[in-house]
Amino acid sequence: MTASNDDRDAVEVVQAYCDAWLAGDTMTVLSLYHDDLTLEWPGRHRFAGVHVGQKASIEALIGLQSETNRIPIEVVDVMAGSNTVAVSVVERWSRDGDDGEPKVLEHARILEYTVQDQQLRTCRVFESAHYDVEDWLASASAISDADVVELLTRCSAGWAARDVKAIIACHTDDTTFENHGLTVVAHGNKAVSEVFETLLADHPELSTTPLRTTFGADHAIVEYEVHTSIDGGAMWAPAVDVFRFRDGLIASKDTWVSELRSP
Repeated sequence: MTASNDDRDAVEVVQAYCDAWLAGDTMTVLSLYHDDLTLEWPGRHRFAGVHVGQKASIEALIGLQSETNRIPIEVVDVMAGSNTVAVSVVERWSRDGDDGEPKVLEHARILEYTVQDQQLRTCRVFESAHYDVEDWLASASAISDADVVELLTRCSAGWAARDVKAIIACHTDDTTFENHGLTVVAHGNKAVSEVFETLLADHPELSTTPLRTTFGADHAIVEYEVHTSIDGGAMWAPAVDVFRFRDGLIASKDTWVSELRSP
C-alpha cells in the first residue's frame, strides 16, 4: 500500500510515540497526547469503557500502570490504514502474587490510533488475551478508600513536618520511589529514605497544595502543586503522585513534576 502524505505524517507521529514508549521517555509520550484524546477500552474491568479527554485517558493509563507495572517488550509492526494507524505490541505485566512469587503476563495487543494536529487523538485497544487481562485486573488486591485516606494523611503529615522516618513508616520495607525524568528508581526503605532526605535538604522551602485524589483498587493518584524557591525566587509546578499499596502500606510511589515556573 502506498500511503498518502497525511498517512505518512500519522505514521511518523505514532512511530515517534512508540519510540518514546520503548525508551521510557515519559515526557515525550505525554507531549504526544492530544488535549481531546479519547481512549476506548473493551471488556468489563474497571478501566473498560470510553475515557474522554487527555486527563481522563491519562488517569486510566496511570491506573493500569499502577496495577500491572506494564512495560513494552516489542513493537512488532506499525501499519497505516485509510484513516487509522494500528500498532501491534507485546507487553509484559508483573506483580507479586498472593504466595509472594512474581506473577507475569506477557501478551500481544493491537492499539489503533487516529492522529490530529501531530498528536494522538484517539486510541482503541484490542486485547489478544482478553480473558487473561480480565482475570488479572479482577484479582488485583484492594484497599479501602478510608484506609488510603488515613495512610496518605499520615504520610502527608510526615512531609509537612519534614520527618523522613514518619514518611518511611508509611511504606513497605521493599518500597520503591522514582521521580520520573529526575531520578532513577530507588529500591527499599534505606535507598528511598536517602532520596527523600536529599530532596528535603535541596529544597528547604518545599511545600505542596493538594488538588485532587482519585482512588483505584490498590492505588491512588494524587494531583497537586509543588512550591519551592530557586536562588531566592518563588517557583511552582503541577505534579502527580501515583501510589500503589500492599498490606495497608505504600509499596511504590511514582512522581511526575512538570517544569518549574514563576508564579
